[in-house]
Amino acid sequence: GKHHNAYVSNLNAALEKHPELAGKSLDELVTDLAGVPEDIRTAVRNNGGGHFNHSLFWTVMSPDGG
Repeated sequence: GKHHNAYVSNLNAALEKHPELAGKSLDELVTDLAGVPEDIRTAVRNNGGGHFNHSLFWTVMSPDGG
């Protein structure tokens, strides 16, 4: 949906400022926020976390989920 797409777009925009993070997975980023540069930490937490939560929600809510 729109919100999920916004999370992905905003996360990607934040990460563009730090190409050294390009090889990190979403799990690595959101579970080690101390390792994320301070200038994008909030964006990674909010948008990366939002993407993660929406992905989990849609997996659980699928006909075969849960």
